[in-house]
Amino acid sequence: TIKRQRIKDIHKLTCIT
Repeated sequence: TIKRQRIKDIHKLTCIT
């Protein structure tokens, strides 16, 4: 599921922010 991976990537960015 690419959608889930995309969400994980966004979550990582949010974590860094």
